[in-house]
Amino acid sequence: MGKLRFQFYLFHKPLFSWKGSYVVTQVCAEKKVSFDNGLDGSVAEDCYFAMKAYMEGYTFNFIEGEMWEKSPFTLWDFMQQRKRWIQGKKHKFYIVNKEVKIPVTV
Repeated sequence: MGKLRFQFYLFHKPLFSWKGSYVVTQVCAEKKVSFDNGLDGSVAEDCYFAMKAYMEGYTFNFIEGEMWEKSPFTLWDFMQQRKRWIQGKKHKFYIVNKEVKIPVTV
């Protein structure tokens, strides 16, 4: 079982990660939380959406099914995409942790 499926089936929360591919949301959740969150939410908008939705009390689940997605066309595009994701996730963690005071302990 993959980490996304595991976290959604067991915890119903985006604890380990969030992947924006194949996301299905309820219309009311998407309108309230929104993917349009200005500069702070622009680099990794899917991750920002997940953290914001989680903070507002929404739960998550995994739906069995098939969907299609378009991948980056070139290796360079792929590398740029991953670089943007890493930068965005680091930025989102800092912003959310600053606003919500998430305890980071090991």
